[in-house]
Amino acid sequence: MNKFTRYIALMGCVMAVSGYAFASEAVLRLEFSGITPEANQVSLQPAGFGQYPMAKTEFGAIPTDNAFPGATDGRGVLVEAAPGTGVMIFGPVIPTSQLVLARCAVRTSGPNAQVTIATIDMGSNVFVSQNRPENGGYFANQYRRIATLTMPRPGGLQPLIQVFNPSSTDHVTAYLDNFEFIQLTEGQFYNVDFLDGDENDPSVICLPSEEPSPTPTPDSVPTGTPVPTIPPAEPTPSPTEVPTPTWTPTPVSLPSGIAAGLRLTACDPEKPVSLNAGSQVFLPVRIDLIDAAGRIVNPGTEEGDREKEVTVTVTGSAQISPGGSTTTVMVNRPEGKTVLIWDTAAEEVTVTATSSGLTAAVPVKVRFVPAGGISGMIQAWNGVMYTIPMLVSVSAHVYQSGTNQSVEDVHFNMEMDGRYTITGLPAGVYDVQFEPSEPMSIPGLPENIEIPGFSTIPLQTVCVRGITVAAGQTTPGVNVDLGPRSGGANVHGTISRTDGTPVEMATVFLIPDSGAAIGCEKKEWIATVMNMEQSPDFVPLYRFKDIPAGRYRVYCVAYQADSQATNGDGEYVTLIAWQDTELNIMVKPVVPITPESPLGYKRESQPVRFQWSVPAGTPPMTYTVSVIDSCNNLLWSENILNQTYVFYTGPGLSNQEMYSWSVIGWTQDGSTTGSMVGVETTAEPVFMVK
Repeated sequence: MNKFTRYIALMGCVMAVSGYAFASEAVLRLEFSGITPEANQVSLQPAGFGQYPMAKTEFGAIPTDNAFPGATDGRGVLVEAAPGTGVMIFGPVIPTSQLVLARCAVRTSGPNAQVTIATIDMGSNVFVSQNRPENGGYFANQYRRIATLTMPRPGGLQPLIQVFNPSSTDHVTAYLDNFEFIQLTEGQFYNVDFLDGDENDPSVICLPSEEPSPTPTPDSVPTGTPVPTIPPAEPTPSPTEVPTPTWTPTPVSLPSGIAAGLRLTACDPEKPVSLNAGSQVFLPVRIDLIDAAGRIVNPGTEEGDREKEVTVTVTGSAQISPGGSTTTVMVNRPEGKTVLIWDTAAEEVTVTATSSGLTAAVPVKVRFVPAGGISGMIQAWNGVMYTIPMLVSVSAHVYQSGTNQSVEDVHFNMEMDGRYTITGLPAGVYDVQFEPSEPMSIPGLPENIEIPGFSTIPLQTVCVRGITVAAGQTTPGVNVDLGPRSGGANVHGTISRTDGTPVEMATVFLIPDSGAAIGCEKKEWIATVMNMEQSPDFVPLYRFKDIPAGRYRVYCVAYQADSQATNGDGEYVTLIAWQDTELNIMVKPVVPITPESPLGYKRESQPVRFQWSVPAGTPPMTYTVSVIDSCNNLLWSENILNQTYVFYTGPGLSNQEMYSWSVIGWTQDGSTTGSMVGVETTAEPVFMVK
């Protein structure tokens, strides 16, 4: 499946400053002529509301070359950001109920800087709008404007701009000037006056002929100069273009909600795979029942049809069932049916789906791109002989060599005799981190027991760097020795819950308090505690042995049948070589978040409104709301402060697709985390649009 990295840039509390009214010309401009934040009517905070260290920020002389007219007068904000640092610059609170354009002139010393401009609704402390160009090179060595447009907010708004350096090695300097807030009135919304001075802006802003007018009136007709109107109480959607479907089924005279045909979707139409016979490569192909209008009517959806038996066939040497190219599946769930395909050779295959009485799906093609792999032996030296680490689980994390860029969708397999393979790698050079868990706590098993062929000793995480992989070939002989660890510090303790519920299973993470290492060199130790025998005398004791001395963050999550519990963001401990430290962990139950709307696979008008609830007495929390499509691609994510609902503002959604949504919450101090739990099959947080 495709995977997209989620970026969370803004969360936490807002530092409010005094209000600032518009002048008669409806333009506020911060020219940064003072030498302190107070003199410049701004407040400063570390990036991500304190999530990252503070970048050095000063007010003074800045460059004037490579600037468009009006970009700077030579005095502004200087932000010197070391790797992983940044600053948030809050402008004044603006009491207004009209459209506001916030913009700022920005220049950076290189392409690494991430620059975000945003506005906050002061009535409910939520982000109203934000803009962060993905290409940091846009501002490199020349002044450019960054802007965001905010719809009217009854409670007023507060603008902010954030500069953050995501690089792990390079410093970056940013220069800002003329932080402006323009109140747009009739005749200005499409007027060139507020855009002049930036050679990258169009001379005239207009709408393509096929797009509707952005006026909030639903039945408005596009005109040359749209007039902003007062919006309704709830946000009105901005015009979005719904993707045109690649196929429209042959019209059939059937009522809406009755399946007329099938539709196939290949999440990965092109996938690197190995040439090894029988190696599994997961290529999900989604099957949906659709009506004559092309809308999904899977069982369980609104007006959904009954279950259908579907025959799926794949041509070529790939397999769709063990030893065969044809399989029969039942589309009997609202989210459709996902069929997994695995390869036996690198070639293009065609997948078809048929069902009695339904129009067959348009075939989809999946192209297998030749890829390579890595193989070898995983062992552990116990001082006498090599043993196989069978009482621990081993994970393999693959990175582009010398970077933090992980490689997703690879297949790692470890046999009982220690042999392993990593398949599905495109040609390239990789670093691989082999990470063993700590020996599992098993009641009745003495710590010093020796079982031939097994390893109960603490093992070490190993990074193997610079492994060259060629297309269609496996690089052999990459053997790994995981241990043992010795000569370090020890830490142990018990795990208990604040609600008194016995801990039956828990995972403890020991994470070095250092961000210097990248990619393969990053290490953490994992201990699993499990009451495998369901013993009433079970003591949830975790232990780490022979850990390098230093400061660590200890994070724990306890799994229960009906709930989970964590110790927030963790707690810190300093370990000293040759010493044993006791650290007992207390975990709090997570706050359950229950979806309310949309759910039950209803069709929603855009913008879709997401609403949820939490138990009474829950402390104020920050919520991250995310939407993904049926292929697990992240479409949109937003952070909301103390809110019970939010509107989707991401890319246009198709009425021929099904989407899922999630909410994750945490308190300001990180002491309590929550996620969407207790979701029933008949009310899953999945939705469609009209």
